[in-house]
Amino acid sequence: MREEAAKYGATTESSLFNESAKRDYDVQGNGYEFRLLQIKFATLNITGDCFLLQKVLDLPAGQLPPEPPIWPTTSTPH
Repeated sequence: MREEAAKYGATTESSLFNESAKRDYDVQGNGYEFRLLQIKFATLNITGDCFLLQKVLDLPAGQLPPEPPIWPTTSTPH
């Protein structure tokens, strides 16, 4: 994410919340809810079926997830 933001001039000192007014962002749709909140620091809360989302977050910057269907991996009990 930092590499992508750097393309637009963001630095390590840049912030989404560099104004004195605190703001919250709430995006909803298709069974998901993404909330970016500012308290003393920025937090991202995600609700819904997050398997795909987790896979996206785990990917290297700029890489897209594989085409659907994406099935969760299951562990075999020992």
